[in-house]
Amino acid sequence: MDTLASQGIILEQNYVQAVCTPSRSALMTGMYPFHIGRQGRPLEATQPTGLTLEKKLLPEYLGNMGYSTKMIGKWHLGFCKEDFLPTKRGFDSYHGFYNGYETYYSKMFGSKHNYGYNFMDDLDTQFDANGTYSTHLYTQIAEDIITTHAKDHGGEKPLFLYVSYQATHSPLEVPQQYADLYPGIENKDRRLFSGMVTAMDESIGNITQSLKDNGLYENTIIIFIGDNGGDIPGFGPPPRDPPPFGCGNNYPLRGFKGTNWEGGVRTPGFIHSPLLATQGAVSHEMIHITDWLPTLYKLAGASQEEVDALDIDGINQGNVILDGEKSRRKKFVVNIETDHFGKLVGAYRKGEFKINVNPDLHRDGWIEPPTSSKTPVYSTNDNNTTNKRADVIFLFNVTMDPEERHDLAFELPHVVKELVEEMMELADGMVEADEPDELENVGVVDGVWVTGWC
Repeated sequence: MDTLASQGIILEQNYVQAVCTPSRSALMTGMYPFHIGRQGRPLEATQPTGLTLEKKLLPEYLGNMGYSTKMIGKWHLGFCKEDFLPTKRGFDSYHGFYNGYETYYSKMFGSKHNYGYNFMDDLDTQFDANGTYSTHLYTQIAEDIITTHAKDHGGEKPLFLYVSYQATHSPLEVPQQYADLYPGIENKDRRLFSGMVTAMDESIGNITQSLKDNGLYENTIIIFIGDNGGDIPGFGPPPRDPPPFGCGNNYPLRGFKGTNWEGGVRTPGFIHSPLLATQGAVSHEMIHITDWLPTLYKLAGASQEEVDALDIDGINQGNVILDGEKSRRKKFVVNIETDHFGKLVGAYRKGEFKINVNPDLHRDGWIEPPTSSKTPVYSTNDNNTTNKRADVIFLFNVTMDPEERHDLAFELPHVVKELVEEMMELADGMVEADEPDELENVGVVDGVWVTGWC
């Protein structure tokens, strides 16, 4: 990854959502999650819902432009009925799993009373995936897709390949030889996590080499983005008999996965391609995950009129990617939702300033990487009493202060007023969160996760 990034464009201000389902929703629709009811928690396994069927998704747009569309890996956008599945939402083929996480070798997920296997080959369960480490499996599938596509189509039909890695999501599992590469890391969980990153890095290298070997590399754009900030010890929900959970890190940024601090929503990202006018550069232009749909649509050959006609929140950033121009994005919504008290919670950035409104102050801080052999557990507490008081609003100049250490709310009340008023106006367009109660005794049949129960 370092080589690809250093020879491409590093996205220094790459923004996503704080957790996985909202990020994936934004990527696939080009919409802020609060505009489509996906602004809350990640989808739980037995919630009878999925990503809105009223919106056209990225692979559908690219398919209409003549692309072959393939997906590998984590979906996490609903599976209770076939209409929600990847191959019903624009992907020509799908190999992967439906839920938010699962074990890397056995492909198992769930609770004590609802536990099952899940790895799909389109609409069929692929049982022979059991026992193969997921990152290696994804590499094999990607290489097969690239080789077959090159053989069948050559350069005549374009390919969109979406590799949605399970890594480095918890649980922490990796072949021992990768963890052994880090004897200097005393903390076992951090050593496992580092090994997982290395296995993913190797996978990305192998897929890139496959593009080169099959004559597709010279006309390919490779985009890498994280879907949310790092998960820290003690934050992830354990499955039955879990391997260790969570040893990511976002230091020196403030916060972590599930928060609207920079550490939760500003993630690593880069673009690599022989087609780039500028290579070996660092872009400080704002780019939001909603921007990828219109950007890729335009790069795929859509006219500017077709892009302008999209009724979405994303902005075409093709000129930033290919030509190194300035971004048209000057502001974006980090997130807007209401908490269980009905109070507005969220964050909004405009120019150099960012407000964070009513954050949970028990889920906060600058968490340094663990250095001892004992993994520190960062305790979280959802019973935040500040939510019962007046609004708590932070203001930061995140250009000068990306670590969000210097609250400017009392120094610049006029900026707070301006951003809060804009955020409140945007909140008027919020769609109610689509969060139905989980159903009981559904989803798993004979030890296998299935669709068709809602």
